[in-house]
Amino acid sequence: MRRTWNEASRGVRVFLAAVLVSAFSFAVAIAVQGSVGDGDSSAYGKGYVSLYLRENPGIPPVLPMRLPEDVRFLGYDTTRMERGKAVMRSAQFAGNPYSAHPVQTVCIEWSQQESECASLVGRGEAVTRKLASIRLTVISNASPEKSAEVIRFWRDVRLTSDLNDAAWLQP
Repeated sequence: MRRTWNEASRGVRVFLAAVLVSAFSFAVAIAVQGSVGDGDSSAYGKGYVSLYLRENPGIPPVLPMRLPEDVRFLGYDTTRMERGKAVMRSAQFAGNPYSAHPVQTVCIEWSQQESECASLVGRGEAVTRKLASIRLTVISNASPEKSAEVIRFWRDVRLTSDLNDAAWLQP
């Protein structure tokens, strides 16, 4: 049976689409690796955080004053709004390579409300701290040894809501 032009070109189109998707995925992976691996967190610096907070007013930020070596701020992940105000925010931090410092989700919410951050914990290890009227929950889904290190850091690190006090937060 002879194949028509449409049947033959369909196979070519599928092949080209697969090649384009692969090339795009590769380009994205290179861009992400480059942004995490080069130590330049300026894309997620004070400008990014300030803009994010202006666009999502409400609960103030809670940031570590320092970060472990090779750990980077990956940006805000989730914000829940009520009546135009943020009542819960989560952000992610990770290192390069990820195996050395796996992704850590940092979630803040008003301490008088029922915890939504707790629902993010899943099977990971977590530490919760209370700062005035804010509850901070940090979740690590790393190995038990690495999670213990992550939890210890977040349990002990000094926290601030002043962007100028977060020395790691680039201009």
